[in-house]
Amino acid sequence: MPRLKINRHRLREGWLLLALGCVSGLTRGIAPAFYVLLGFGVLLTTRVVLRTLRSPEHLNAFSFFNLSVMIGYILGPSIAALYWAANPGAPVRSYVGPFAIDGYRDYLSLGLMTAYLAGGMLVLVEGIIHPISRISGSVQLVLRREDVVFIAVVLLLVGGAFASGSLGYMGVISGQEGEITVLGGIAGSILPAIVPVLVYAVANRAERSTRRLCYLIVLGGATISLAIMGRRNLIFALFVALVFVSLARPAIRRFFRPLGPLANPKKAILVGAMLTMLMVGIGGFTALRVATWELGEESPLVDRIDRSAAILLEGSDTLGTQLSGVAMARPGTLPGYLGQLEAIPGHLMLGRCLAYNVLTAVPRLVLPNKGRVLNEFQCTDESVNARFGLPPIDSPTTVLTRGYVDFAVPGALMYVVLIAAVFQLAGQIVDRSSILSFRLLGLSMILNAVLFVEQDLSFYFVTIRNLVVLYVVAVIVRFVSGVVSLGLSLPQEQSP
Repeated sequence: MPRLKINRHRLREGWLLLALGCVSGLTRGIAPAFYVLLGFGVLLTTRVVLRTLRSPEHLNAFSFFNLSVMIGYILGPSIAALYWAANPGAPVRSYVGPFAIDGYRDYLSLGLMTAYLAGGMLVLVEGIIHPISRISGSVQLVLRREDVVFIAVVLLLVGGAFASGSLGYMGVISGQEGEITVLGGIAGSILPAIVPVLVYAVANRAERSTRRLCYLIVLGGATISLAIMGRRNLIFALFVALVFVSLARPAIRRFFRPLGPLANPKKAILVGAMLTMLMVGIGGFTALRVATWELGEESPLVDRIDRSAAILLEGSDTLGTQLSGVAMARPGTLPGYLGQLEAIPGHLMLGRCLAYNVLTAVPRLVLPNKGRVLNEFQCTDESVNARFGLPPIDSPTTVLTRGYVDFAVPGALMYVVLIAAVFQLAGQIVDRSSILSFRLLGLSMILNAVLFVEQDLSFYFVTIRNLVVLYVVAVIVRFVSGVVSLGLSLPQEQSP
């Protein structure tokens, strides 16, 4: 059992976030304090991002979840505030969504308060928790034959999901009864996670050149497929890929220091190539969205991809409008919705939301009467909003909002720490596997999952379920590979 080490820098940062949360609640709606708090939040978020890329071997689920909360709840309203200052006559709905329409600083201040408190709790725990993985740049890990076979199998699962219609435009596609298939759910977790694994293999100098070239070709196809699923999938996957590159090539970490791009031109080219992939992916997805509007969602995905390529080559006024509106698409909606929930007295659900989302991740094979059980708990956006007097519409759901509707602010803080703890434990279990490809894929799945702040609780529990399924697949692949290798190594009987 490794000795527990306390990181005093993290503890100070955690107490600072808690203090910012208290100040945000006490100065609710006061303009100067609101903007000063946002400024502090942007600086802290930038520091956390750079720290993650500089020291990836020290990361854990709590640090990544803190990064997710700060990006979603602090950078979002910061962008909204900038747009509001530049366009004072624009409607608030443009920046904070359908919620927080009047007195937007009041509601955003409440959302900020809870986000700062949650971030402080995560950082305090992060300061006393061990890293999630033992993978580091000091050890050159090479994918073996069984690892290559496992990667090929999971890629076949993704291909099967696309071919069957379980995976496609905007991600996992629900069936007629509104439920996703098991194949679609697993493939939806695999595709964003396999990109960082392939990037790690390409960046690993210990791999043979021919293999690295093959990984690069597969990486191109996986990135294109990922762009079809949506912008956030691509953004988060490439960020995790940067973390994996920092693990495989420790020298690149100098790029993220002050004046790093000037001192490391080769690393600047690599990071520039990844940013180019990101911009091309965002443009391609936006063109696919325009093509879907033109041809309809019922049209085959191949036809829509064909049309999106034509739109990119020929140009389109609609495409230009969509691209210019990507950054302005309601960036303050997360804290706006949370603040609205906190400002309006409602009937707390006292754990029903947590139970509903845990049961959602249970397969029907285990819970045959799943539909009836879920109806008894019923924690959807419409039912939650009805209890709080809000419009019964699709809402920006997160761990914080679900925790709040269950047990108010203490529930929001408790749920954030709970989910981070579940993924930290899962990551440490995954890291004990002797199958390197599963270790890398499992770590990537966990980091991708905690980066998705705008998700219902069921998303996280489904990810844990998918990890269990993939571990079984990895064990089967290793067993079969071992049997085949043993058979090939046995001496052949010669005929007389």
